[in-house]
Amino acid sequence: MTTRDTMAISELARRTGLTPEGIRFYERVGLLPPPDRVGGRRRYTADDVERLVAIRLCRAAGFTIEEVRRILQGTGEWRPVVRAKLAQIEHQMALLAAVRDALQEAVDCDHDDPMACPYFRARLRTVDPTAPEADVRTGRWHDDEPGDGVHHGHAR
Repeated sequence: MTTRDTMAISELARRTGLTPEGIRFYERVGLLPPPDRVGGRRRYTADDVERLVAIRLCRAAGFTIEEVRRILQGTGEWRPVVRAKLAQIEHQMALLAAVRDALQEAVDCDHDDPMACPYFRARLRTVDPTAPEADVRTGRWHDDEPGDGVHHGHAR
């Protein structure tokens, strides 16, 4: 392999949208194999670009580092991890659609207060805030915690 077939970390960062620090992190945790070095500098290939894009997609979908490791290890052990995440993504998509619809009702309403809009409030009643996918990032409704004065049951 020649340096023409490879790229510096700055080019890899540009192509993947990661920072050089992020790339080195994925090397340290073993998701990206150690690159060849030319003159003491890391040199990456098109395969590294694809692997990092796969890592970024997995991370964006909510996979943990360990789950990404299982997916990329090249054995059949990745399928159960991906199947579970696909089910979670379907739930998240349904929740996001409900949130989108509720927000659209609020924007389309003439009321200054969205809580005064009967259509918005009707949409809120279709969302179950106790469902584990209530917040697509954390599984919680925002940062609501018991004792914060927020009702944590079903919308009324």
